[in-house]
Amino acid sequence: MQSFFIIQMQRILMPDRFVLPAAVLFDMDGTLLNTEDLWFLSEIELMKSFGIHWTNADHQVCVGGPASRVTDYMIKRIGETIDPVVLMQQAEVSVEKVFARNEISWQPGAKELLDSVTDHEIPTALVTASSSAIVSLVARQIDLSVFDSIITGDDVENAKPYPDPYLQAAGSLGVEVRNCVVIEDSNTGVKSALEAGAYVLCVPSHPILISDDRMRSIPTLTQTKIMDLDIKLWTTERS
Repeated sequence: MQSFFIIQMQRILMPDRFVLPAAVLFDMDGTLLNTEDLWFLSEIELMKSFGIHWTNADHQVCVGGPASRVTDYMIKRIGETIDPVVLMQQAEVSVEKVFARNEISWQPGAKELLDSVTDHEIPTALVTASSSAIVSLVARQIDLSVFDSIITGDDVENAKPYPDPYLQAAGSLGVEVRNCVVIEDSNTGVKSALEAGAYVLCVPSHPILISDDRMRSIPTLTQTKIMDLDIKLWTTERS
């Protein structure tokens, strides 16, 4: 955490036209935390029980969810008639087991950026397609109390790529989503954020197939500063 003096000096030195976002809305898996490899491992273990060799290419299809699309794809790979609700329950059990026995850590630069955002008193929300049960497991290792709001896959009727999660997150913070910056890593999440009307800072975990003037991409959050969230960076590039 930065000292009060440093924060005040940063504010003084900010350009006059610097525009802070009304809130910063963070995706969890693959963006803030290194959990994508754990999801992959849980998928491997689940599909192995059906005699299926699960590859990284399979995992890439599933990155970002939503759960209904993932289970539909898994059923197709299994090649049998399986109740998607039952398979979804089995998948969640597999994820919970993997998360419980493995260390969860921050992605490079993620904790530092989050600290900077909160130090500048910008509201934050964690917006994830993961269930409340998974988020609870994460919270055993990672302090999530810093977030002003947490929206899980259980909290919305329509998960990413629909706009509902980010609309609900902005609403819970009492801000307009069009004045928010979303930090995402997947096509599913980017689409959700753009459909909601937010600005997007994308840190791709795999190739992003979306192009939009409200989206900027960076390779990593390492060295990302509060000034990199200046709304003017998006609006200037559009003009």
